[in-house]
Amino acid sequence: MATTIKLKNGSGAPLAGDLVQGEPALDLTNKRLYTEDSGGTVIEVGTNPGTDVTFADNRKAIFGAGSDLEIYHNATDSVIADVGTGNLKILANDLRINNADSSKSYITGFNGAQVYLYHNGSPKLETTATGIDVTGDVNSDSVTTGTFTSTGIDDNATSTAITIDSSENVGIGTTSPNARLNVQGTFGAQLTLQDNATNSTAKGGTLTGTHYTNTEEPVLIAASYSTATENTVYVGGGWGAANAATTISFRTAANNTTTSGTERMRIDSSGDIRLTGTAPNAEDSISTVNFYNSSSSLNLASITGKRTAGGTNYGSLIFNTTSAGSIAERMRIDSSGNLLVGKDAIDSNVAGFEVDSDGKIAATRDGSQVAIFNRLTSDGDIAVFRKDGTTVGSIGTEGGDLAIGNDDAGIQFVNGNEHFRPFSMASNASTDGLMDIGSSSKRFKDLYLSGGAYLGGTGAANHLDDYEEGTWTPTITDATNNATMGASNFGQYTKIGRLVICQMYVETTSLGSIAAGSAVYVSGWPFSIGKTGGAVASQASGLAIGANQSLTLSPWASTVMRLAKWDATTGTTNLVASEWSADGAMYITISYEV
Repeated sequence: MATTIKLKNGSGAPLAGDLVQGEPALDLTNKRLYTEDSGGTVIEVGTNPGTDVTFADNRKAIFGAGSDLEIYHNATDSVIADVGTGNLKILANDLRINNADSSKSYITGFNGAQVYLYHNGSPKLETTATGIDVTGDVNSDSVTTGTFTSTGIDDNATSTAITIDSSENVGIGTTSPNARLNVQGTFGAQLTLQDNATNSTAKGGTLTGTHYTNTEEPVLIAASYSTATENTVYVGGGWGAANAATTISFRTAANNTTTSGTERMRIDSSGDIRLTGTAPNAEDSISTVNFYNSSSSLNLASITGKRTAGGTNYGSLIFNTTSAGSIAERMRIDSSGNLLVGKDAIDSNVAGFEVDSDGKIAATRDGSQVAIFNRLTSDGDIAVFRKDGTTVGSIGTEGGDLAIGNDDAGIQFVNGNEHFRPFSMASNASTDGLMDIGSSSKRFKDLYLSGGAYLGGTGAANHLDDYEEGTWTPTITDATNNATMGASNFGQYTKIGRLVICQMYVETTSLGSIAAGSAVYVSGWPFSIGKTGGAVASQASGLAIGANQSLTLSPWASTVMRLAKWDATTGTTNLVASEWSADGAMYITISYEV
């Protein structure tokens, strides 16, 4: 055991050879205290002796010959341990046990007076000269008080049957009643109310509460009535000897330790049922009615009343159903009275169905048919449209084909041979020769046909299969060589069926290689020349034509017509190139058949 103190003036801890067991050493340079333990290891006892003394975790300040009292920190908790002989005593005239910053009291004791116990800084229990005072509730598994007990009532003579404690609580089946009447027993009928005990007779039972006015009949809480065929339970009324309830309130709480609870449903004096849920002043669920399966484990559907944007007095009714175990909204009636299916807001661009409160219907579907109207068995109207109660049109069916129209002005679309025809919606039959397309003052603009039109009849002779207008380029030729045509040269045509009507102004600037004695023809016609046609020029210049002669044009082949001169004396003679000057011209209108 050390008998001397060695001082070390250097820096750092002393070596094991510098000390013996229990011998202290002061490092005056670094102000640290060291010693050597029983195993020969140098350990640091504290820092800055003379001011604070620091102990490392699990290093103890030990007091008493038998190490009776230990003070240390174990890296988790601070510990004062009385592990030896005697008791741990804290001696003080007035005792205070506070939190770490001394802002709140845990226990306060006064010499020769009261002792306080605190909760969160507030005194809850105070000792007095006669007992204790408690602020707040007292919960206890059992409390022994002065009680009145009775044994031997009825046939239960061997144990306590009824207990009446000092608070006048009555216990049946329990010696510790916690209410004015506390009945305990095995699960089953613990409290039975009946008006007689005669077998096979109608029986009733009532549970009532006192009325505000003592002279009035009590207020009925519940009643039962059993007959040979039915058992009826009345809630809030139904018994002539008790006043009926004016309001029945149903309450629940979020947990099993909440008193009073929150009203969830109320039946008022008018018979109206009011459901009240959570967050009545927020855009959230107000109340919900849930529908469960028989085991009450699966919520199959629900109806929710919900406050919506616009203020406290705006609400929606939401209908939810479950699919594959997941519940979701399927339909709602919003605060404006609009019915919405598959959507939660009015928007015809969003898939779903909506019926607006003003009567508008909108159905929207993504990628498939929007509506199906199916009439079974007989032909007739499928949908009828009215204006101010009067029918203005309908869509129906006849013979499996669709018809649309109003009264006798209708159209039927015939699928079998791909056409539509006039139809009477009134007689649900096709018509013939009764309906016009347009009128004298209400005309259609253009008619596009890939085939022809039958005019005035249905035979081949009535078939107009073509109508066409266009331009073409007339050319002076000898059927082999072409003249050089002038800048004003032009041709127009109109084709009606097989008939072609051509207007042209023909002018040349040079006959080119056409020989002087060659016959003169016109080529470039818009359609092949078929049956005979002909015309007389209405105007000509630069041509050798006598005063009594006419210039004629007539078909010669399928692609050319021949120019000729005619007079009453010589008849018809061909026009030759020598009679058409280089700058010759003519204007003529001619018709021919293809």
